[in-house]
Amino acid sequence: MTGQPGSSASTHPEPGETCVDLLTRLTPYTEVITWQDGTKSTIAWTSVEATLSGATATGTVMSGHYLGDSATKVVDALSFTGTNPELCPLGDGTVSGVSGTVALTIESL
Repeated sequence: MTGQPGSSASTHPEPGETCVDLLTRLTPYTEVITWQDGTKSTIAWTSVEATLSGATATGTVMSGHYLGDSATKVVDALSFTGTNPELCPLGDGTVSGVSGTVALTIESL
């Protein structure tokens, strides 16, 4: 579904978490998307799967714009900071920051 640009805010674990803790503690969590026209959507992310370069989250829009639709968010983490962050794919190391790209897809049910 092609939609309008937006921005998001979500609650994340404290810096210094291990990569495994980071993914485990992110499930489930909610995120509020503020669309360009000022409307908002709250997405409940119920599943997060680690990939070699980031994570894929799936969930449902719980309120606001696109209510009831399914959502998928693919995070491609291009850069990790922390202690031995290169060990994240192995479930080791710590993470103090991540930067990269995010693709959000919302599909009407």
